[in-house]
Amino acid sequence: MATSHEIITPPAVRNWLLASADPTQADLLRESFATDVEYDFDGRRRVGIDAVLEQLGHMPRGRFANVSRRVIDRGSGRYTVRLSNPDGTPMPSPGGPMLAMDFELGLNQRGLIQTISPNPQHAEPADLQPALRLGDVIPEFSLPDVHGVDTRWFDPSAKASVLIFIANGCPWALGWHDRIQDVVRDYRQQGVRVVQINANDERVSAADALDASRRRIDAGEFASPLLIDEGQTVARRLGARHTPEVFVIDRDHELAYHGAPDADSERPELHAEWLRAALDGVLADAPVTLRETKPMGCTIKWTL
Repeated sequence: MATSHEIITPPAVRNWLLASADPTQADLLRESFATDVEYDFDGRRRVGIDAVLEQLGHMPRGRFANVSRRVIDRGSGRYTVRLSNPDGTPMPSPGGPMLAMDFELGLNQRGLIQTISPNPQHAEPADLQPALRLGDVIPEFSLPDVHGVDTRWFDPSAKASVLIFIANGCPWALGWHDRIQDVVRDYRQQGVRVVQINANDERVSAADALDASRRRIDAGEFASPLLIDEGQTVARRLGARHTPEVFVIDRDHELAYHGAPDADSERPELHAEWLRAALDGVLADAPVTLRETKPMGCTIKWTL
């Protein structure tokens, strides 16, 4: 049941609303949180009041000062605080236009915020296709690399292929970057072709300008081709939405795995284990045990 925040009884929720509207009220958050509060945003987890407050301090809360606020009571101590423009127009953000910004809050028995998870509702292009399903055939396509050379993703001699949508400035993409390049090197001799794709609109994300991608390639930061999906036709056709987002494809062009490289971009010891396990299964002609996970990271910066 949706209710207005004036009649929501939990003080912690009211304090959250005040702090989101007025950065000078940030101390209210400390009063609202349990000492062992947990913050989770796309696999990036923080535990403890100080760690969570530090994380929230990186968010430019002041930009939400003039938006409308709606509290949705989900029951059982769960609330959604939804911030949006009163006229329904998208809100600008570093990640691209947002239709709304949701904060999912879970309260403990004392009425303090125990869990918090941001959930941005980014605007998507009308022709963005649904996410591919396992077993779907990946269409053939070609894209220019950073030097303008037209490049096909498919190599007939490859025993498996990997498509990965990446970004130059996304902290998730950067966190997984070295692990992904290690996969490219480790599996190259086993007949695996990896193609990395940047589909971000540089007008939304200056870090993804062609010159910036070219500099990274020329500096040797990538172990496989980096293709530029300038018109975003491939990303829209494949239903890609995040950076990074991984598609493992078998020799019959069928999707064998879709999701994240592993469970946490901040834990290099995980070694892209989900991606590696999928490739091992495809190369052995064995069933892939974990075939689908939630892609985690920044949203693709769409041209709307």
